[in-house]
This record gives sequence, structure tokens and C-alpha cells, in this order.
Amino acid sequence: MMNVQYLLNKVNEEGYEVVAIRHLAGDEEYEVGDMCRDSYDWDVENDQSSYYSEEPVMLDGTCGFHIEGFRDLDTDEIEEATEIFERARKEARYQGKMVVIAGHRFTYGNDEHEVIIRDAEVIAIED
Repeated sequence: MMNVQYLLNKVNEEGYEVVAIRHLAGDEEYEVGDMCRDSYDWDVENDQSSYYSEEPVMLDGTCGFHIEGFRDLDTDEIEEATEIFERARKEARYQGKMVVIAGHRFTYGNDEHEVIIRDAEVIAIED
């Protein structure tokens, strides 16, 4: 289980512009504080990550499921932060180990709630 108070404190201390949930690919392994590798674009024609295509296309950042509203909370708004985090966790239904990533620069991706975070940092790892 994630420590939401820790996450809220970290986001406020670092002044991150975006926070997201990421489910790791089978070949990804991170520790808290690591920078994530950039994600691969989606190959729409073959309905798979372009990682598996003949011509892989890297994005300019790491994809994640945006935890909307989290960064706007103060450290004492733990109940609201917990609600926001748990709602995002339930909606982010992907396979792989779950981590929370954050950063200062991002763009929106093609999927609903998808963000692409440049220089994304792992700020928490689910046990």
C-alpha cells in the first residue's frame, strides 16, 4: 500500500507539476529517486507498443496515468489526497508493478488521463 501522506509531502516539497501512476514493463526495474526511461509510442496499425515494431518510436518522456488534482493539495489535505489517489489507482488498470512518477514538464498523451512526463522521477513503489 502506498503512503499517501509521504507522496503528498514529496509533491509539495519538490513542487512537481504532474504526478502519475505507471505500471512497469517486464524489463523495467527502478528504485525511488531513479529517472525513468522514455516510453515507446503506440503502433496503432499493429495494436501494440512500437517497441515490438520494426521501427520503434520513442516518446519525449515517460507515460503514466495522471493523478489529476493531487499536486494542488496542501500537506494537511490527506483525506482528499487519499480519495484522489485511490480513484486513480482503480482507473489505471494495467499489468506490471506499480510506481508513482512525477516531474516538472509534461504533455498529454492520446489515451484518456495519459500524460507523458519528461525526465520522470520515481517517487514511490508499491510493495
